[in-house]
Amino acid sequence: MRKIQNKLDERLNYIRSLILDMGGFVEKTIASACDLLLDKNPNPNIMHELKMREEEINTLQLRVSRVCFKILARESPVAGDLRLILAIVNANTDLERMGDLAFNIAMKVESIEKDPILDEIIHMYESMFAQVSKMVHSSLDAFVAEDERLSRKILIQDDNVDQIRDKVRKGLEDITLSHNRLIKPCIDLIIMAGELERIADHATNIAEEVIFLKTGDDIRHQDIPDQPEEEYKK
Repeated sequence: MRKIQNKLDERLNYIRSLILDMGGFVEKTIASACDLLLDKNPNPNIMHELKMREEEINTLQLRVSRVCFKILARESPVAGDLRLILAIVNANTDLERMGDLAFNIAMKVESIEKDPILDEIIHMYESMFAQVSKMVHSSLDAFVAEDERLSRKILIQDDNVDQIRDKVRKGLEDITLSHNRLIKPCIDLIIMAGELERIADHATNIAEEVIFLKTGDDIRHQDIPDQPEEEYKK
């Protein structure tokens, strides 16, 4: 029995390492998108590198999924191990979506027509990128360490991202009212703010998985009431 558990622990540690690799690629993609927006990245091959990075994230997602499903099929984990595997499956999906969103942001940056009138708003994105990057990094730390306390801090940080998004959106809407020629780049920047906010939401999802893993409390969508017990008997 101990030998079986040791083998399971080895596989779980392997999956954790894959999750960290995925997270590293996601963080780099977010940083590259920010540098592109702020004209801090002179690398002419950056879009090719971002595409390769996105493919690495997708490959890692498939690898994590396959290992998890093999564990579920062959070893029938129970209790804490089962809860951990379910959390890994969900975090795996969240990280893949973060990678897609970060790549989409970088692609959108490439097509944005810069204008001095947008400079002040664009520099506000630096704060939003920094906050989102911090949330992603913290969510990975919390997940690997199963740190409930850090996870709850991430939930609070999500509100900060929402506030910056709302401020950016209001500023861009005001610009469109007085500068019709900037409607297209303003719309692109508003979409980017929404995509950044969604990355923060996925980081929050991972934090919520950690809380569920440690406490058994599912804090997602707390405003939705539990189904009455009779529903499960139908």
